[in-house]
Amino acid sequence: MNLAAPMVERRTPPFVLPGLILAMGFAWLPLGRWIDEFAGTAHLVAYEIAWWLAVTALVLYVRKVERRPLASVGLRRPFAWNVALGFAAGVAITFVLGVLYLAVLPALHLNDGVAGTDNARLLS
Repeated sequence: MNLAAPMVERRTPPFVLPGLILAMGFAWLPLGRWIDEFAGTAHLVAYEIAWWLAVTALVLYVRKVERRPLASVGLRRPFAWNVALGFAAGVAITFVLGVLYLAVLPALHLNDGVAGTDNARLLS
């Protein structure tokens, strides 16, 4: 008597591979070299637009091609504690970065390396 469960062969639907390539392949592209987001404000905006377009394409792919809910890629309605945790993390990160820029870097006689560029105006 064989007590082992029968093996069920599961085949990956053909539309999953292009979605994985879109999701993971875009992150591997050398966007930093192509756009050079620190070369100026226009480059920074172009870099952000490229990432937002990639995210939009992925969301549309999941909804229109795969016909799955966004929960299948981890996007769900946040609970109140998620919002509170995100807010607390944002405050903590802002505080730590402030300490680094205002205390640690000057104590080590270092700078942030953006002085003299268009991005220096964004920080002031």
